[in-house]
Amino acid sequence: MEIESLNWYEMIVEAEGSDYIENYRTKQTLDELKRSRRFEGFEGIQESAKWNHKGSGMFIKARVMESAAEDISIVQEFNKNSKTGTKGHYTINELEGFDLVDVSGYGIVDNFLEFKRQYEVEVAKK
Repeated sequence: MEIESLNWYEMIVEAEGSDYIENYRTKQTLDELKRSRRFEGFEGIQESAKWNHKGSGMFIKARVMESAAEDISIVQEFNKNSKTGTKGHYTINELEGFDLVDVSGYGIVDNFLEFKRQYEVEVAKK
């Protein structure tokens, strides 16, 4: 199971009267993140945006999908195609809210309580 200690930053950009929010979970400091290549082509956005440091914590690398548990064809596609779903770093609480979860180094989560116990064992080792 891939678990990493990461910083969590939230970038808020006002566009056309509403806020666009993007979350970043990274080992970088805020200054390093702002200077990173992620913003190539969007010069200035990182300086004009409002930034919040949401904290640091243990994040699990996973692929997720929500609102799919009732459609067996979507479940089958998720289980066999690693490109299906959204990849990222998630908290244990966030993962609990998804219908389908595939954790890097663990696999498909069929039993969340069992997975959570294994997560707690892995975090205690770090």
